[in-house]
Amino acid sequence: EEHDRSFFEFAMAQAIEHEQFFLHSPPTPTDVVAFDTIAADSIARQKNIEASDEISFDQFLANYFAQ
Repeated sequence: EEHDRSFFEFAMAQAIEHEQFFLHSPPTPTDVVAFDTIAADSIARQKNIEASDEISFDQFLANYFAQ
């Protein structure tokens, strides 16, 4: 029964099942284009976020730990 397994065994079985699914279901060319577009948009958004920072990360950490 499935409940006789540890969480680790369950998680590993799930990981293997997902691996097999994706190995036998490669993305279509349309999927690849969509993923590339999503990734490029994400990188652009991240650059905008970082460019709009008003303080350095070091200053942010100093402020955070000073609380």
